[in-house]
Amino acid sequence: MNSYNETVKTLTERVLSRLPPPAFLTMPAVGLALSDRSVQWVELCPKGRGFVVGTWGELPLPEGALEGGQVKDASKLIETLSLARVQGGLDRVIVALPEEHSYTVTMKLPKVALHELRESILFSLDQYVPLAPSETVFDYAIAYAPRKGDEHHEVIVSAVALPLVREYEAAFAQAGLTVLAFEIETQSLARATGPLHEPLVAMVVDIGELRTSMAIVRNGDVWFSSTAQFSGPKGAKTGSESESQQVKSTPLSTLYGPLVEELRKHIDYWNMNGRLRVDDVGRRLTGEEGKVTMLVVCGGEANVPGLVQYLGGELGLPAEAANPWRNVLSFDETIPPISRADALRFATAIGLALRPIVPRITP
Repeated sequence: MNSYNETVKTLTERVLSRLPPPAFLTMPAVGLALSDRSVQWVELCPKGRGFVVGTWGELPLPEGALEGGQVKDASKLIETLSLARVQGGLDRVIVALPEEHSYTVTMKLPKVALHELRESILFSLDQYVPLAPSETVFDYAIAYAPRKGDEHHEVIVSAVALPLVREYEAAFAQAGLTVLAFEIETQSLARATGPLHEPLVAMVVDIGELRTSMAIVRNGDVWFSSTAQFSGPKGAKTGSESESQQVKSTPLSTLYGPLVEELRKHIDYWNMNGRLRVDDVGRRLTGEEGKVTMLVVCGGEANVPGLVQYLGGELGLPAEAANPWRNVLSFDETIPPISRADALRFATAIGLALRPIVPRITP
């Protein structure tokens, strides 16, 4: 068997074809989300006019396997992925890449033929992200296609460093799993929890065990994203029972005040500088249009009593706990095996499983 490093080397050319998604992404696949602490997977199977959950599960990831989303101990990662493959009966997977090592930017480019758009993006990419084009893997969605008389395209580009993708794909290959596509984490969250094909602008917030991801979402696409090193008090699971009780008796403003300020900073930036410049028919936005109008909260912390309402009240926005099933199934027709509380933690994996069903609009 080839060593891990040899596998990395031989997979270089394969990685380059992983983004954008190939045509065979319509094949059944399992969404698989990695964090520094766990591996989660969800499969969606067609049934009638909707979908039902197939295999799903979660395994703890040994400490030191991943740190900040980067592979630090490949053997530990491969061992856990191999166990997930056996327990879940996994074969083909769609995998989330860590938000803290990715970039989502909006690019305005001169009008070109659609088949020349990828080359046009590549030519200008280093003006938007601090990565060498030769060491970058990117995906894109068209935000605004030029109409008669227009002279530009507007595209949303998600980019990640190629060496990171190589490491991930090598580990999955060694574990006996076939990666059909990689996707940046916040795009998966947007697909699962955000309103699709609606003009409203939402901030989707995922409060995880070690960090918080934020994304500005419109029409199911991520226009802006960022990561904050905030996990909330429930992120530390080593506390004693007395410490847990102390946390429960502490005001939300004390526990989550820093998160409110982080969210406010990013919302203010978007509303003042980054908000949408055109609507779906090319009309220029004015006044309050294009500003963030709602807050969607997911991750384990969304289960904290009163937190969603507190965040919305402090930010002056309607707020709701995410429903990761909103674009998957109707509760009138089926009850998923994953509880609502757990579904908030599985939102990324659910969004990945939705990718073949609700793909990004990319030529």
